[in-house]
Amino acid sequence: MKKLICTWLVLCLALGTGALAEAPDYLNVDSDSVTTPIVKDGQQVEINVVISQAPTQGNAEDIWLWKYFENEHNIKVNVEQVSDAAEYKNLALSTGDFPDIMINMGVTTADLVTYGQEEGMFLKIDEYIDPYMPNLKAIYEEHPDYRQAIAAPDGHIYSLGGIADPNDETRNGGIHIHAKWLEELGLEMPQTVEEFLDVMRAFQEAHPEGVAFSGGYEAFNPCLILLTAYGFVTSDATGLSVALRDGEVTFPFGDREAYPQYLQTMHTLYDEGLMSHDFYTLTSTQVNALVASSQAGLYTTAPWSANPDVYMDWDSPVPLTSDLNDTRIWPANMGAFGCGFWVINAETEYPELCCKLADFFYNNTGLVYGFYGPMTTDEDLLYGMTSGWYWDDATNWIVYPDILNDTEDRYGGMENPYRQQKIMITTGVSFGDYRTFFEDVAEYAGTDYRREWTLDSLDFRHYATIVANQKPYYTQGYPANVFFDAEVNERIIELQSLLNAYAESETAKFVTGARPLTEEELDAYFAELDELGYQEYLGYYRDYYANYIAQ
Repeated sequence: MKKLICTWLVLCLALGTGALAEAPDYLNVDSDSVTTPIVKDGQQVEINVVISQAPTQGNAEDIWLWKYFENEHNIKVNVEQVSDAAEYKNLALSTGDFPDIMINMGVTTADLVTYGQEEGMFLKIDEYIDPYMPNLKAIYEEHPDYRQAIAAPDGHIYSLGGIADPNDETRNGGIHIHAKWLEELGLEMPQTVEEFLDVMRAFQEAHPEGVAFSGGYEAFNPCLILLTAYGFVTSDATGLSVALRDGEVTFPFGDREAYPQYLQTMHTLYDEGLMSHDFYTLTSTQVNALVASSQAGLYTTAPWSANPDVYMDWDSPVPLTSDLNDTRIWPANMGAFGCGFWVINAETEYPELCCKLADFFYNNTGLVYGFYGPMTTDEDLLYGMTSGWYWDDATNWIVYPDILNDTEDRYGGMENPYRQQKIMITTGVSFGDYRTFFEDVAEYAGTDYRREWTLDSLDFRHYATIVANQKPYYTQGYPANVFFDAEVNERIIELQSLLNAYAESETAKFVTGARPLTEEELDAYFAELDELGYQEYLGYYRDYYANYIAQ
C-alpha cells in the first residue's frame, strides 16, 4: 500500500510540474548559456525566429549576435525580420502558424491569456526554468515577486521580458526643457503650472518662429508634465491609460475633478499659440527638426538624439504642482518587469533550447555580448563583422573604433545607431536582466566603475539632470502587467475601443476650442463616457488593483 501511495504521489507531482521529458542529447544542460556552448560541440541545431525590425536596425545577416550564437553555441537561427509586427502577430495568432520563437512582436497580456492560457499556443516557460535556465532561476529565487509579476492567472509564465530597477533613471521616461532659453531670459525653473505657463509665454515671445510647448500627440508628447501636475501617476502622456490619483484608480480622461483643469491648461496653451496648432498631426521627424534647430521649448527624450550639438542646452525640469495637487510626482518605471518580448511556440521541437537561449540574456556577460558585443581584444569573436569596443577611462564608457573611423558618417558618431546596425537584435537594452548593465559592461572590461552621470557628457547629461530633478519624485503607479481572464479581456477591449475613440476626439475639441469648456459641456462629456460604459471599464481595473494590493 505504501508503495502504491508513493507511486501515486510521484505521478501527481510529475503531472503538476509538466512532466518534462529527459533532456535532449544535443543540449549542454549544465551550460550557463555563455561560458560553454548551449549545443554540444560537434552538433548544430537549427531554429526559426521572427523579430520586429525598426527602420534604424540592420539586416539579420549583418548582426553580430546571430553569428555569435551560430559560431559559439552551435545554434543556426533562421531570422525573419518584419516591419509591421502587429499585422504579422495578428495573422500568426489567428492561424496558429508562427516559428519557434517570436521576439519583440508586441504580444500583450491579453494575448498571453487568450493564446497561452486558454488555447495553449505558447510554451509554459516556467516548467523549464529550474532544469534549463540557471540564470533566471537564481534571479527568481532571490526575487520571487519578479516571477509573480509576469505570471498569467493560471500561474504559468508564457513569455519573458526585461528586468529593470523601477527607480533606474535610464529606464524611466523623462522630459527636458530648453535651459539655454531659461538662462537667456533670466528665468528660473518653473515649479507650478502657473509658472510653467509663464515660461512658455516667455519662450514663445522670444522665439516666435519656434514652439514653446513642443511635441505632438503621437510624437514626443509633452503632456505628461501637466498630467502629473494634476496628480495623475501615469507614464501615458495621452491620458488614456489607467492611472492612480491620490491612491485611487482612475483614468485621466474620465476623472471628473482633475481632467477639466488639465483641459483648461491645454486650451490655454493652444489658444495663446504656445503649442503647435498641428499638435494632433505632428510627426516625430517634424518635432526632431525643431529640437535640432533650437526652436523647441520641450523634448521628451535625450536631446542629443535630435542633434548632438545642442545637448548642453537642455535640462530636466522638476515635476510641477498645481492648485489641485501640492505633491511633486513623476512616474517610476511601471514596466520594470516586462513580458511579451520572448514568446515560444508550444509546438516547437526544441523547447529546452529556446528557453536556454533566452537565459543567455539573464547572465551578466550574456547581456554585455547581447547588446554591446565583444571587446577589441576578443579577436576570435569579431568574425570580421565588428571592431569590438574598448574602455575609455577618460569618458568612463566604451569606444568603438568602427565609429571613430566612420568616414561615411553612418552612425552620427554615436554608439546606439552603430549597435542597432551591427551588434544587437533590438533597438536598445530591452531584454534580460539589465538592472546593472552599465556595471556589467565595466566589469567585463576589467575596470572598477561606479555609475555617475556628468553634465558635460554627450551621452549621459540628460541622465544627470533627471537624477537631480525628477528621480527624487519617482512614484509607483498602477502595475504594468495586468492579466484579466479571457472573457473580461474581450469586454475591456470592446469598451476601450469606444471610450478611447470618444475621449481622443472630444479632448481635441476641448483643447482647440471646437467644443467650449463650459460646465454644461463638461457634464455632457462625462455623461456620454458613462453611457459608453466608463464606470464598468473603471470597475474592472479597480477590482483588479484591490486584489493586487491584497496579495
